Amino acid sequence: MVTSGTFSPSMVPTHLLQAALSSSRSQLATSLDVPHILALQSPTRFLSQMWNDLLLTSASQLGDSDVARIFATYILTDFARAGPTQVPLLPVFLHVTLPEILSGFDDARRKGVSDMGTIVASTEILAAVLGSALRAALQMDRTIGPLTGMANAGTPTAMAEKLHRWLKSIVGPQDSESSAAILLKRLQTTQNFVSHFPVFLT
Repeated sequence: MVTSGTFSPSMVPTHLLQAALSSSRSQLATSLDVPHILALQSPTRFLSQMWNDLLLTSASQLGDSDVARIFATYILTDFARAGPTQVPLLPVFLHVTLPEILSGFDDARRKGVSDMGTIVASTEILAAVLGSALRAALQMDRTIGPLTGMANAGTPTAMAEKLHRWLKSIVGPQDSESSAAILLKRLQTTQNFVSHFPVFLT
């Protein structure tokens, strides 16, 4: 059930994502049947496809970075989960998908496929997605208790601290151009993010 008139149970996951994004861009009420998609493909494949579609949407539609942020936040937090047996997607995105995204950015720049401006813009979208998802997860944790099924992944604060340690470990003191360095700086300078996760001030 994406929106009335656009959903069909026979849709493949890619089409479900694209239909939901199209509805979001048109400012229509939008939902995405994440449990249905995860019954058809792995969480890592789904999250990679989600990111690719979000990036294309943001690049091709002026002002759609907000659509990307809101859409990803819905998917990555417990809002889209069917129950405790469904894999929590935020830890998977942080630990598996994120390193692949950053590596892809750097490879594209080295090969001349993307220029620095494109990498910076894409990384800023990524920072907005991460910041929004982690803040939403933290708010849910504070209002309704620990996120169901995330016990092994830790609290949102613990996930943010682990993200900070990982980024600091791969960003050298003179590194200002790698995608990881750009992401770290963007998170460190986003007031609404560091106010919730002050570890990024260090």
